[in-house]
Amino acid sequence: MKLKKLIVSLLIFTIVLAEFSWVNFTNTTTSAATPEIPVTEATQYYGKQLEKDPEAKMFYDVMVEMLTSGMFAEGKDYDLTDTSNGKTEKISQSQLQAFATGSQELLRMMAAARDAFQYDYPDAFYIDFSAITLRVTLSSADGKYHAYLGAGRRDDYLLPGFTVEEAQGKIKISDAIEKYEAKMTEVLKTIREKAELETDSESQEEKLARAAHDYITQNMTYRYEHQVENYQSTEQPYSNARTAYDSLIYGEGVCESYTRAYKAILDRLEVPCVCVVGAYVVTNTQTEEHIWNYVKLGEQWYGVDVTMDDPVAKDKHSRRETRQYLLVGQTDMNAHHIPSKYFSSAEYEFSYPVLSSAPVDGEEFFDAGKFKVRAFGKDYLEADVDSKWEGKESGKTTNVWVSYDGKNYTQNAEEGKYIIARFAVYDSGLTPPSGPNVTEDDVEKWREEEAKAEKKWVYTNWGYITPQFYDTEFEKE
Repeated sequence: MKLKKLIVSLLIFTIVLAEFSWVNFTNTTTSAATPEIPVTEATQYYGKQLEKDPEAKMFYDVMVEMLTSGMFAEGKDYDLTDTSNGKTEKISQSQLQAFATGSQELLRMMAAARDAFQYDYPDAFYIDFSAITLRVTLSSADGKYHAYLGAGRRDDYLLPGFTVEEAQGKIKISDAIEKYEAKMTEVLKTIREKAELETDSESQEEKLARAAHDYITQNMTYRYEHQVENYQSTEQPYSNARTAYDSLIYGEGVCESYTRAYKAILDRLEVPCVCVVGAYVVTNTQTEEHIWNYVKLGEQWYGVDVTMDDPVAKDKHSRRETRQYLLVGQTDMNAHHIPSKYFSSAEYEFSYPVLSSAPVDGEEFFDAGKFKVRAFGKDYLEADVDSKWEGKESGKTTNVWVSYDGKNYTQNAEEGKYIIARFAVYDSGLTPPSGPNVTEDDVEKWREEEAKAEKKWVYTNWGYITPQFYDTEFEKE
């Protein structure tokens, strides 16, 4: 199961009685600034929810400034009490006095802002957000408190493997940003081209959302840090496996990497997209922490889980991708996905968009007497209980739920009735190339041969349809 465990780190804060000469807090624009992201309804989805708490929104806005000005990339801290050149303090002396005497409210607001920011801005891929904290000092020179947002007592707030200056075995942030932006430009071009080939999408936004989903599932492999192909090599000295950078540059990572990359891409394409933190239901008694996306098309929100649509495989070119969780509604997402409103270590409550009741494709019902099949998707295989499906090829993955006599699994089982089925694959039998020495030319050659090869239906053995494939809508009847 492709899941990750979110690790929440404790905030580190210090109150220091001393006089310092601070030299690394000037707020200036640098060459490492992140390009401006097109503004959509979801660009600052979580940041906007902080508006009811001015201190939290202030911290959030400071982080946005640090990103867009290049301060984060330069590893600088932000002076929240700087009054030079006509500036006003971001935090009052009375607030800092309260902090110094034990109040945790500023830390809580900072943590809420930090967590909102990290899910709103996946392009900040080099920051270790658990290291971002509030540092307060009391100067013996002027008798005032001074506050700084940054690394606190740590050397920096960068993820392992990234550095501001040249260092052996590490990636310079300015170089990483340049490489990331170049790759993003290439990816966006590819996705726009693929979007034009989408024939069953009604809007340009839907085409882009589908193409972006397929690009990630086809060009990325689920890997933990120690499993990445070039782990600790010259080309890839370190992998965090949880960032948009890992997805786009290395093509490997865990669910957080998939989700951040999908949002980063859709942000650039101006399609509203948010990250959703919660749990995935494995069984009735087991859940695992997970992260996925919601995407807005028109006036409706839909669920997307790029990670779950890219089954774990040993080989990058296994071609086992699906569209099971692509632009689906509440019924599909809620069966296995449980969003958590309290994803912040500050226990701050955030809200998520309300999903459409149905997938973007709508719903189709097929009636074969008492046996009914509900399918999602415009390219579907016709349900025919009396004949084989030979020759009815579909290029899309179709999600189907079944019922018999208007009853679900439990109701039928109580009457001693069970539905059996078998699966079929329309396959050429040609095995895709695999191994560390496989090139894009090898893959392309295989695709051409596979397209020309004669295909036939290959059937599995008959087996019982298990409860998760039954239509839960019939629970209401």
